[in-house]
Amino acid sequence: MVSERFKAKIPCILAINSLSGQVVGGCWCSEVAPRNILWGLMPEWGPVFEISTLFVDPGFRGKSLGSVLVEYACSTMRDRGFNACVSLVWYTRPASVKAHLKVGFKPVGEKVTMSILGVRRSRVHSGFRKQRLPSI
Repeated sequence: MVSERFKAKIPCILAINSLSGQVVGGCWCSEVAPRNILWGLMPEWGPVFEISTLFVDPGFRGKSLGSVLVEYACSTMRDRGFNACVSLVWYTRPASVKAHLKVGFKPVGEKVTMSILGVRRSRVHSGFRKQRLPSI
């Protein structure tokens, strides 16, 4: 997956421990195409990018590294002409949800996937379950 993203020239932001040279966090930033399932929630936003595969090494969590990566990605992509950013965050990852809320992200919708007779369908709808959001 990583090499495919580099071959496709998808921008990547990495955090590297200056003492060990170890990659301790990162994310990819890709343009959201108009045919994307998310587009219905944001057609008037103009050029939009998505932060995908945001990760922080377990030994470095809780130190605001994820927030730094998100803020740097937003700044970098703004300089490349993007107007807005989206990030899919699972309710089951409350620390990630909380970090996104802290840096200014707002919930705009929820992805629902269902399986009917073995056929999976996903859709995104505006609205979300506020009770599932962590307080910040």
